[in-house]
Amino acid sequence: MLRKNLFRKLINLYKGKLKYVLFPLLFVIGIAFLLWFVLIRNPLFTVKSIVIEPESLSLVSVLDIRKVLENKFLGGSIILRGKDLENIVYANFPIVKNITYTIKLPSTIVIRLEQREPSLYVKTNLQESYYLVDSTGFVLGVSDAYDPALPLINYMGSMVFSGGRLSEDSISAINFLEELRKIKVDVDTCTIDDVIVITLKNLGTRVTVSKLPADQVDEKAILLQKILQKYSIEGKKIGKIDLRFSNPIIDF
Repeated sequence: MLRKNLFRKLINLYKGKLKYVLFPLLFVIGIAFLLWFVLIRNPLFTVKSIVIEPESLSLVSVLDIRKVLENKFLGGSIILRGKDLENIVYANFPIVKNITYTIKLPSTIVIRLEQREPSLYVKTNLQESYYLVDSTGFVLGVSDAYDPALPLINYMGSMVFSGGRLSEDSISAINFLEELRKIKVDVDTCTIDDVIVITLKNLGTRVTVSKLPADQVDEKAILLQKILQKYSIEGKKIGKIDLRFSNPIIDF
């Protein structure tokens, strides 16, 4: 009898506690269902407009991007997975570097795009055209002309294609050029073969370096800057600098 009474007390105790837990839980589930119905099932909250900013980009058609996204998302729920949006844009338009979006209720998606920016030109010994390439080695597209405002890489032995990437050896050269740009050493041309040969703009100096691991790129760039500054102060014109060795070889 004592056990039965104790068992009943325990049941009554848990019933009282369950009441305080169950009702808030049911309330939360009800609110979640209501939001699901309003935002996902209600036709008022379907995508009716896609706005892209900026309105134009220099390397890719914003109109084409909008058409692809409208075909996929118009008429669907305004609550969408951002990853789906990103995957569609990156897969169809690899020139796009970054994408963000916001939702304007009840029915508009505002998308902001950032495109990859050209850092240099590439000219192969197997192709007639020039190719624009960004700082990561991504090939942006074909260019009929070469703008001297950007460095030119002469790429030996293989072809390049829009939407592809340059080889790891070329990435090493691009990283070196980027470091030189940061320290304001202007490059005219760069040839990638067994070694990297750079011609400096306005100076005509030829610089030879080995294909560099990432942790040596800034070190070699700073060394070159110091050499140029030293002999500029002395008023000497340098013809060649070879940075492949621990002690640079300098010819005047």
